[in-house]
Amino acid sequence: MRDKKIVMVIAAGLCFGVAFIGLLTIRIGHKPSVNLSDTSSISVTDADFSAREQWMAIKQFGRTIGYAHTIFNKNSMGYEVDQSLFFRFTIMEMVRDLTMRSTGQLNADFSLASFGTKISSGLFEFEATGKMTENRLDMITRTAGVEKTTTLEIDERVFFSAGLADALMAKGLQPSNALTGRLFDPSAMTHIPFTATVLGDEIVDIAEVPTPATKIAIDVKGLRQFAWISGTGEVIKEQGLLGMTLEKTTRNRALSGHNIKASEDLTQIASIAVDPITQPVNSLSRLVVKIDGVELDEQSVTNERQSLQGDIITIDLEMLSAIRSIPVAENSFAPEMKVWLESTPFIQSNHPLLQEVVRQTTDADDTPLGKVEKLMQWIKDNIEKKPVLSLPDAISTLKNRQGDCNEHAMLMAAMARAANIPARVETGIVYMKGRFYYHAWNMVYVGDWLAVDTALDQIPADVTHVRLSSGNEDGHLDLLRMIGNVKLKIIDYD
Repeated sequence: MRDKKIVMVIAAGLCFGVAFIGLLTIRIGHKPSVNLSDTSSISVTDADFSAREQWMAIKQFGRTIGYAHTIFNKNSMGYEVDQSLFFRFTIMEMVRDLTMRSTGQLNADFSLASFGTKISSGLFEFEATGKMTENRLDMITRTAGVEKTTTLEIDERVFFSAGLADALMAKGLQPSNALTGRLFDPSAMTHIPFTATVLGDEIVDIAEVPTPATKIAIDVKGLRQFAWISGTGEVIKEQGLLGMTLEKTTRNRALSGHNIKASEDLTQIASIAVDPITQPVNSLSRLVVKIDGVELDEQSVTNERQSLQGDIITIDLEMLSAIRSIPVAENSFAPEMKVWLESTPFIQSNHPLLQEVVRQTTDADDTPLGKVEKLMQWIKDNIEKKPVLSLPDAISTLKNRQGDCNEHAMLMAAMARAANIPARVETGIVYMKGRFYYHAWNMVYVGDWLAVDTALDQIPADVTHVRLSSGNEDGHLDLLRMIGNVKLKIIDYD
């Protein structure tokens, strides 16, 4: 597996992207532009509301790779929505199926009251449920048989992706106007701002039939998706990232197995072509690249070994010999460092199974760097390098004993934290065989921050690891907007 080396498409980000399926069943209304956080004007009578069931084919470059099914009904508390998604993806020449089901109870103003989400692919499964209580969302996540309770403080109303369309419809959306609000993303366990804008009228082909429609844009953290709404107010087409679209279809066609083909290889589609590096990358101490096509955020891009000036990124390799000699006292970390020791829903460093592995793998008198080396060796010996589609988390990876760079990075972060070593997940791109591929690795604090890559077995990680986002578990949302847009030129290396 080392010959191929692990590349990745951020599966959580993909789940986030496709969660917008059914997002825009919008009718063009006659009310002024408003903020959805102000729900005072949302009012839908029984006469205005009609239950619906909708099927859409998920396509990539014209090839059907899955389907979406949405049911929306009114109940005594407000509204209930039930949405199921199925995809067949190709990653590193391997075909993987992914299913996602989301249910939501919405209030009378279409804001989120409670939700449930389940994502499955092969051995990996992730579930989450949540309920709004005053100004907080109490959530339970379940993965690999482990439950974790999390509370998200929310000072305003948020909307569920599968019910946002009806909130927009109730508010009304006029041409050239925009609606703003906040959307709950279960794949990141956070809420994020969005803007919906009417762009104008177009003719689109649906089942080879030219159909007049109004085009709508949804912008979320720099990621733009589109929907086309017919004159009757029905969504007939949606367009997302990596060539994926959705088109209205029938139940029989959506469920017809022979119509569903595997997607094109997502790792290749998302990769970035560059002029080849003529030296072995593990011999390089410095890399300078120029990034075009996306706006770079200095806080997201810069770290202890990477700097940004304008659109130029410079990466300098750490001196391992100098780091090896740095002693670090237990519990001597600054307060701002301790966030990188915390257990989270996806980096479950306090789980007894994981802590036992760490205890058996490391010794009390090991240096921090020595512990990192031992933990990486354990992962190399015990976790099969295999591309998967999942919401990566440490315990699922530990139990299933397989995963790509996402799973390796989450597991390494959790094991390092369990060993009292601050650790974070880095996401960006890495050079392999003449192209840059989207990838994940770690930074660990061993007296100084050090980049390590368990999937590629590198201490330190080579300088072609270009960080584009880091730290937070919703960092994939920042990276997602860059896929397909980044243009990179190698300026210098030595």
